[in-house]
Amino acid sequence: MRASTPLRRTAWWFCAFAIYVATALIGLALDPVGGFATLVWPPTGIALAALVRGGPGLWSAVAAGAFVANLWSGAPLLAAAGIAVGNTLEALLGARLLRADELARPVRRVRHALLLLAAAVAAPLVSASIGVLSLWSTGVLPFLELGSAWQAWWLGDLLGALVVAPVLLEWGGHSPRRVGARALETALLIVAVLASAALSFSGDPAAPLQRPHLIFPALIWAAIRFDAAVTSVAVLVISIIAIAITAHGTGPYVTATTLHENLTALQGFMGTVAVTGIFLAAASAERSEALRRLKNDERALRSALGVRDEFLSIASHELRTPLAALSLQVSGLERALTRRSTSTEESQRELHRAGRAVAQVDRLTRLVDTLFDVSQITAGQLHLQRDPFDLVEATVAVVSGLSEQAARAGCVVSVHAPEAVTGNWDRFRIEQVITNLLTNAFKYGAGKPVAVSVSVEAGGARLRVRDEGPGIAPESTERIFERFERVATGHHQKSLGVGLYIARQVIDAHAGAVRVESTSAEGSTFVVELPRDIADARPPASA
Repeated sequence: MRASTPLRRTAWWFCAFAIYVATALIGLALDPVGGFATLVWPPTGIALAALVRGGPGLWSAVAAGAFVANLWSGAPLLAAAGIAVGNTLEALLGARLLRADELARPVRRVRHALLLLAAAVAAPLVSASIGVLSLWSTGVLPFLELGSAWQAWWLGDLLGALVVAPVLLEWGGHSPRRVGARALETALLIVAVLASAALSFSGDPAAPLQRPHLIFPALIWAAIRFDAAVTSVAVLVISIIAIAITAHGTGPYVTATTLHENLTALQGFMGTVAVTGIFLAAASAERSEALRRLKNDERALRSALGVRDEFLSIASHELRTPLAALSLQVSGLERALTRRSTSTEESQRELHRAGRAVAQVDRLTRLVDTLFDVSQITAGQLHLQRDPFDLVEATVAVVSGLSEQAARAGCVVSVHAPEAVTGNWDRFRIEQVITNLLTNAFKYGAGKPVAVSVSVEAGGARLRVRDEGPGIAPESTERIFERFERVATGHHQKSLGVGLYIARQVIDAHAGAVRVESTSAEGSTFVVELPRDIADARPPASA
């Protein structure tokens, strides 16, 4: 949110200036090296957030704040000016890196967290280098302290960027309703953060509860159950409590004689805490976003599938009437040509073309009927008309009806049925299943024999259709019974991929089972098992 009107720009300027100076004075009071290289420097995070949120035009507020704070703390005029230049360049560089990926928005991806870490590491290099050189050149900092001062300066600015900037960046675009919607859990998290920080950093250094890692469960809770905004506040609160307790002279990091040494150890740990919180929150947000998109895609896919199924139902239903009329007309034309047929070559060609037209119309009719069946099954409207009949007789009838198709495929079909097998089934649907299994065998076992057997086993009827085709891989034996699925073989067969799906749905409706027994390169055997008394038959589940 950039400052747009003059009044707003002025308000942004004075707000950034005042907060910068106030937090700078707090940091400069915590035992800095040479009086100015402090390990606690919140202004770095404040400056980064101000320039990202308010625009780079606020650089002058950062420069003025840095100059006033250091001059107020006793820095010579030239040293204060040099430090102000370094801090301003640090803020401009960090803000430029963050704006490169529009990180003014909440941190929602791991790459955002990486960019924030890069800015926090790189930008303080400028400020630390210019700052310590300014202090050394004006005689404030001895040469022997340059290394320790530079280290403290860089670490303090790094922590300021990692701990303070995320809070201001996240809450600048955060809706409080998201936290308020889980008020009880939010309250419990606040108690957990405060309690774990207090127990981890307070009291006697030898106390058993002084284990800084106790803060991580609360931090993980904030990152996974909430978001980066709440996590950044948790990190800031933990940091404030830890610094305050350490500055008071107690806690697990009070192991040296000076506050500077104690804060060095503490800030190293707080850097780990800040990075952990940022990356956990970013990864959790990225996962949540991926799940949201996946659910949206699933809803869109289900909607598209519903439209497809509705279209198939309407189209197949509307096409059946004109196809029936066309079939009658073409069949009548073939019969007329047959009656008028002569031995002339032209007459034979016309009769052959009429026969091909009849075959194509029949094929188109079967395709439309298949699509209609799929739409009925999908809608849960597959109704069975049960009557007693002999499965052997029905099987022989289907094999006889497909004799021409078997001959074209080069398949010899044998039927083994030692006795009649009667049952109370829907003959039309069972014949449809047998037809689908046989045509499937003709496709994939072309040029090889097909064996069909019907028997009574375990009180029920069993139908087996075996081909000697390329076989089916074990991982595909269930998938091939799904809608629009085909066997993946070297044979490029054209089909809708619904024949086996319809077969399974019909057999399921009869309270039976259908499966395939196959190994690659050894052919396939489709086994259908039907109860002879199907009083407990159930309708197929709608897909």
